[in-house]
Amino acid sequence: MPFAYEHDWIIARPLILFAGAVTRRGIDFGPELTQLGVTKTDLGDPERRLPVRTVFAAYERLAEAISDDSATFDIFDHAPVGHGSLIDYVFLCAANLEEGLKNWERFWQVRSSCVQIGYDRANGFANVEIVVPDHFGPSSQFAFGFIALLCSRIEDIVSDTYPRFHVETSSKAPQQTSHFQEKLGSRLRFECERNRIRIPEQHLQLISSRADPSLFKIIEDAALAQLIDLRGRHSQASQIAATISQGLRTGNCSIDYVAGTLGMSPRGLQRNLEREGTNYRSVLDEVRRSIAQRYLVDTNRPINEIAQLLGFSDVSTFSRAVRNWFGIPPTGFRHRLQTAPGAGGLRHR
Repeated sequence: MPFAYEHDWIIARPLILFAGAVTRRGIDFGPELTQLGVTKTDLGDPERRLPVRTVFAAYERLAEAISDDSATFDIFDHAPVGHGSLIDYVFLCAANLEEGLKNWERFWQVRSSCVQIGYDRANGFANVEIVVPDHFGPSSQFAFGFIALLCSRIEDIVSDTYPRFHVETSSKAPQQTSHFQEKLGSRLRFECERNRIRIPEQHLQLISSRADPSLFKIIEDAALAQLIDLRGRHSQASQIAATISQGLRTGNCSIDYVAGTLGMSPRGLQRNLEREGTNYRSVLDEVRRSIAQRYLVDTNRPINEIAQLLGFSDVSTFSRAVRNWFGIPPTGFRHRLQTAPGAGGLRHR
């Protein structure tokens, strides 16, 4: 039975950057990526769309290959301008910092069908939130790279202005320490509610040295054309899995709730899933499995809290589910990962 969200994708560009950095360290990671289904063709096309689960798993494997679970920060902090292609330029060529941040929110969806960038202003700060859905499994390495890349672009505009921006991530701190972490110091906080960058509002009118209205118009037109081309391409199973993930946060993942949220009847929802070769029970189990994996790997949340968040009646029921999914109970699963080389060993069954 296929994964409910096997059609969710992200472009290969960031994975290519990470893989290139590992190669320059003289490390052969080819067999690792081959096991995940990543081919040389995939790594030769920056715009190629790869399954999100595959990309997240590849990041974790690459961090393990270099035995450094913090290096992702530095690799992406040093990514050259232009690495992000369209996303770099809709930001850097915009009229000012705020317009660039809004453009990230507006156009990031051409880079991924499910990872999102949000933007708002509150309490004297502009907030850039990186929304990485939990139901794709462990994602701390991807989040570290994404955060560092966006910070490097923001720094390109704000430079050494004060007060400085702050960074929050929902993942636990890596075991090693990167230059990026040392640079931000106490301005980088781990195990927060969300992944976000908080920028003092007084910086929002700053203008990039690369601001160019004529070039921006060309880039904006290209981005809008890509957005139009992407309309209506999300599978029903992917949308249902995402809604289940959201529902688990509020304690409601019933088929009635999910169907109502998506504007359909429970029977209609089941028929849509059947057409994609799956069913609601399988999708729910798959989402719970992936979120459990994400919380056990990326966070230090207590086992009983994870069980509650996933809607299990008690810890023993959750432990049986984890044993069924991964072959060992939650504490053993977490301990195995914490003692793996580089703290990145994510070889699950």
